[in-house]
Order: sequence, then C-alpha cells, then structure tokens
Amino acid sequence: MFGALLLPTLLNGQAKVPLATSLTTGILLAVEAAVFLSLGLVFTTVTTAFTALVWLLVAKFRRPRHAVRDQSVHEGV
Repeated sequence: MFGALLLPTLLNGQAKVPLATSLTTGILLAVEAAVFLSLGLVFTTVTTAFTALVWLLVAKFRRPRHAVRDQSVHEGV
C-alpha cells in the first residue's frame, strides 16, 4: 500500500515533487487499476486506485512553483 507512504509528502507543505514524475505515475497507476478491475481483482484495484489518487493529488498540490522575481534586482537598483 504505497499510497499510505505518500501521505506525508502530500501533507508536507514544503515538499516539492516534479510534475512530470507525479503526473506520469498517477496516470499510469490509474490505467493499471482499470486493468486490475477488468480482471476482477477488487482489492488490488482499490489499493492501486488509491495510490494513483494520492500521486495525482501530489501532482496538483506539491509541484514546484516558479518564484516571482524581485523586479528591483533586474532593474539594477
């Protein structure tokens, strides 16, 4: 249940995870969950879908933001 291990990252406001990593992982895990569902593997589907959801939430809330630059630095003041 890897999703539970990601919860501290999701809850930590200072954590920064690259968007490409978290979004790709979340999408691929969601596809994997759909495959497991088609095979009738209910428990595996639920745990994989939960992990995908956590990764997608990490992608939304913990991606690095570009800092607003101080204009006075660039104006030579």
